[in-house]
Amino acid sequence: MAVLTKQAFANQTNVATKTDLNTGPHTLLWEPNTSLVFESTEAGSLTINAVGDNVTTVPCNGYGDVTVSAGFDIEVGAGETVVVPLNTINAFLGAVKNNVTLTVTGSTGASLAFVYWRT
Repeated sequence: MAVLTKQAFANQTNVATKTDLNTGPHTLLWEPNTSLVFESTEAGSLTINAVGDNVTTVPCNGYGDVTVSAGFDIEVGAGETVVVPLNTINAFLGAVKNNVTLTVTGSTGASLAFVYWRT
Protein backbone atom coordinates (compact mmCIF):
# COMPACT_ATOMS: atom_id res chain seq x y z
CA MET A 1 0.00 0.00 0.00
CA ALA A 2 1.49 3.34 -1.02
CA VAL A 3 1.73 6.14 1.52
CA LEU A 4 1.23 9.73 0.41
CA THR A 5 3.91 12.17 1.45
CA LYS A 6 3.81 15.96 1.32
CA GLN A 7 6.43 18.33 -0.05
CA ALA A 8 6.73 22.11 0.35
CA PHE A 9 6.20 24.44 -2.60
CA ALA A 10 7.23 28.07 -3.00
CA ASN A 11 3.94 29.37 -1.60
CA GLN A 12 4.56 27.29 1.56
CA THR A 13 1.45 25.19 1.00
CA ASN A 14 2.20 21.54 1.60
CA VAL A 15 1.33 19.46 -1.45
CA ALA A 16 1.84 15.79 -2.22
CA THR A 17 3.26 14.65 -5.50
CA LYS A 18 0.67 13.75 -8.10
CA THR A 19 -0.08 10.07 -7.59
CA ASP A 20 -1.64 7.47 -9.85
CA LEU A 21 -4.44 5.80 -7.89
CA ASN A 22 -4.53 2.79 -10.19
CA THR A 23 -1.58 1.35 -8.26
CA GLY A 24 -3.37 1.71 -4.89
CA PRO A 25 -4.84 1.46 -2.42
CA HIS A 26 -3.14 4.45 -0.83
CA THR A 27 -3.04 5.78 2.71
CA LEU A 28 -2.86 9.33 3.97
CA LEU A 29 -2.89 11.01 7.35
CA TRP A 30 -6.19 12.80 8.06
CA GLU A 31 -5.44 16.38 9.03
CA PRO A 32 -7.85 19.30 9.47
CA ASN A 33 -8.06 21.96 6.73
CA THR A 34 -6.93 19.45 4.13
CA SER A 35 -8.46 18.75 0.75
CA LEU A 36 -8.06 16.09 -1.91
CA VAL A 37 -8.24 16.95 -5.59
CA PHE A 38 -9.09 14.04 -7.88
CA GLU A 39 -8.42 14.41 -11.60
CA SER A 40 -9.57 11.74 -14.04
CA THR A 41 -8.77 11.22 -17.70
CA GLU A 42 -10.74 7.97 -17.78
CA ALA A 43 -13.41 7.37 -20.44
CA GLY A 44 -15.95 6.41 -17.75
CA SER A 45 -16.75 7.39 -14.20
CA LEU A 46 -14.71 6.25 -11.21
CA THR A 47 -15.44 5.79 -7.54
CA ILE A 48 -12.83 6.50 -4.88
CA ASN A 49 -13.64 5.12 -1.44
CA ALA A 50 -12.17 6.89 1.60
CA VAL A 51 -12.29 5.13 4.97
CA GLY A 52 -10.46 5.76 8.22
CA ASP A 53 -8.70 3.00 10.15
CA ASN A 54 -10.93 1.41 12.81
CA VAL A 55 -13.91 3.70 12.06
CA THR A 56 -17.16 1.79 12.51
CA THR A 57 -19.92 4.06 13.85
CA VAL A 58 -20.60 7.71 14.69
CA PRO A 59 -23.26 9.03 17.07
CA CYS A 60 -26.04 11.07 15.43
CA ASN A 61 -28.49 13.08 17.55
CA GLY A 62 -31.98 11.64 17.26
CA TYR A 63 -30.81 8.51 15.40
CA GLY A 64 -28.23 6.88 17.64
CA ASP A 65 -25.12 5.27 16.18
CA VAL A 66 -24.80 5.25 12.39
CA THR A 67 -22.51 2.77 10.64
CA VAL A 68 -19.74 4.39 8.57
CA SER A 69 -17.39 1.42 8.28
CA ALA A 70 -17.94 1.15 4.50
CA GLY A 71 -16.34 4.57 4.06
CA PHE A 72 -17.35 7.49 1.85
CA ASP A 73 -17.58 7.10 -1.94
CA ILE A 74 -16.36 9.97 -4.11
CA GLU A 75 -17.65 9.89 -7.69
CA VAL A 76 -15.38 11.31 -10.41
CA GLY A 77 -16.94 11.50 -13.86
CA ALA A 78 -15.09 11.04 -17.13
CA GLY A 79 -12.63 13.90 -17.61
CA GLU A 80 -13.71 15.63 -14.38
CA THR A 81 -11.83 17.13 -11.47
CA VAL A 82 -13.39 16.85 -8.02
CA VAL A 83 -12.26 18.66 -4.85
CA VAL A 84 -13.13 17.10 -1.49
CA PRO A 85 -12.41 19.10 1.69
CA LEU A 86 -11.74 16.34 4.22
CA ASN A 87 -13.54 18.35 6.93
CA THR A 88 -16.79 17.60 5.04
CA ILE A 89 -16.38 13.81 5.35
CA ASN A 90 -14.60 13.64 8.71
CA ALA A 91 -17.16 11.22 10.22
CA PHE A 92 -15.88 8.56 7.80
CA LEU A 93 -12.21 9.31 8.57
CA GLY A 94 -12.11 9.06 12.36
CA ALA A 95 -10.04 11.16 14.70
CA VAL A 96 -7.59 13.75 13.40
CA LYS A 97 -4.22 12.11 12.57
CA ASN A 98 -5.98 8.81 11.78
CA ASN A 99 -4.81 6.87 8.72
CA VAL A 100 -7.24 6.95 5.80
CA THR A 101 -7.28 4.42 2.96
CA LEU A 102 -8.23 5.46 -0.59
CA THR A 103 -9.29 2.76 -3.05
CA VAL A 104 -10.42 3.31 -6.65
CA THR A 105 -12.95 1.21 -8.58
CA GLY A 106 -13.99 1.53 -12.21
CA SER A 107 -10.50 2.29 -13.48
CA THR A 108 -9.33 0.99 -16.82
CA GLY A 109 -5.69 1.81 -16.20
CA ALA A 110 -5.69 5.22 -17.88
CA SER A 111 -4.32 8.22 -16.04
CA LEU A 112 -6.09 8.99 -12.78
CA ALA A 113 -4.24 11.19 -10.35
CA PHE A 114 -4.82 13.37 -7.34
CA VAL A 115 -3.10 16.11 -5.41
CA TYR A 116 -3.28 16.23 -1.62
CA TRP A 117 -2.65 19.49 0.15
CA ARG A 118 -3.03 21.21 3.48
CA THR A 119 -4.35 24.78 3.51
